[in-house]
Amino acid sequence: MNLEVTHPLFLFAALCVGTMGYAIQRGATCTVAAVDEVLSRHAGWRLIALVEASVWVAGILLVAQALGALQHAPQGYALTHWTVIGGVLLGLGAFVNGACVFGAIARIGSGQWAYLFTPVGFYLGCLGIEVAFGSPEQHP
Repeated sequence: MNLEVTHPLFLFAALCVGTMGYAIQRGATCTVAAVDEVLSRHAGWRLIALVEASVWVAGILLVAQALGALQHAPQGYALTHWTVIGGVLLGLGAFVNGACVFGAIARIGSGQWAYLFTPVGFYLGCLGIEVAFGSPEQHP
């Protein structure tokens, strides 16, 4: 599908990006902040909000798929030891960074330019994983 800048879907996506950017700048929307809240304040409001958002997304995807509006459903990957290692590396990176990818983007928007290395490192990691380990097996 080739989208032009005036296409309604492109405009909707741009509105979503702007809303997400606004939300990231105004509040902590990442799992790093949610885990920090659980550990430091012994409260789980951000974690509950993230779970609620996940349930909404999953529900909308299921409804869209049932209505035939979803051309390409998200693909799943096999749960292997590599999945766990990848999760641990992502968590370790977020711990060292002090923010997840979205939090890093918010910090870039706030003028903290050192966080530009986060999306660059993420991109290079995505390129290098296939070279190092081959393509992961996809499951419907």
